[in-house]
Amino acid sequence: MIPHCNSQMPQHELIIHLSEEVAVEQILADNHEDFSANLDQIWFYGSSDYPPKGNKWKKIGVILPKYGEHFHLAEIDPTYNNDKSMIRYLKVIMKSKDQNELYCTLTHVQVFGRSMHLSLVESFKGIGAGNVNI
Repeated sequence: MIPHCNSQMPQHELIIHLSEEVAVEQILADNHEDFSANLDQIWFYGSSDYPPKGNKWKKIGVILPKYGEHFHLAEIDPTYNNDKSMIRYLKVIMKSKDQNELYCTLTHVQVFGRSMHLSLVESFKGIGAGNVNI
């Protein structure tokens, strides 16, 4: 399911329900827990439904954290960047090479993007609808 990953790495999964549907533009994650595993990869997938039809999640991006840094910005996948589909559920897959660690910790995850409302307003402006009050 995840390309270019060592299958021997322990994997932890988390599903986040966002407060509204959003076209993701950026994801920021950080870890301020000193006694948890150092994550090697953090993958982000999205869906507008949960569970997604056919268990098909859209790949949004990846973070390859640098050791010693707390804040990490996701590299958004080019195919998602072109698509910009709305998501409501964010699937986070965390991988660590440390076989002995029980917990992989993310202290904070922040999703930045355009809400469905803002996207709709901008699409009306784009087709020359004039002044549209929504």
